[in-house]
Amino acid sequence: MVAPIVISTCMESANNITMEDNGPSRENLTWTEPQMDYLVQLLVEQSRIPGMKSGGGLKPKAYTAIEKGMMDRFGPEFTKDKIKNKLKYSKPNLTVMKEMLNTSGFAYDPINKCIEVDPQDNEDDAPPKLQRDALASIRDSHK
Repeated sequence: MVAPIVISTCMESANNITMEDNGPSRENLTWTEPQMDYLVQLLVEQSRIPGMKSGGGLKPKAYTAIEKGMMDRFGPEFTKDKIKNKLKYSKPNLTVMKEMLNTSGFAYDPINKCIEVDPQDNEDDAPPKLQRDALASIRDSHK
């Protein structure tokens, strides 16, 4: 029996962030699943273009292209600063998911958009501390 862990819900809840600017307005930007999916698509596209990566990250011109793509599709509120802020707050969740997927017994289900856990494999192969830490981190970010 496989027990799924819903990732998209955890990420959305953990990443409803307040953007603070030095400008005249402050606004909350809640990212939808289609917006996140498109952002990931743009990030992958830009990272595959030769010369767009620098020191493990993307160059400013890559972020400019991503900003343009997000604004064209979803509106002017998707500035570079907001995109970078979203990535900053998403990284801890992505790190936990990567660790989980590299552990025996965990697999990603693209149809349900969640990580599935095979309890049989998990008990035998995975380090219990990693399991507890990964699951606790996702649970805590969901609060």
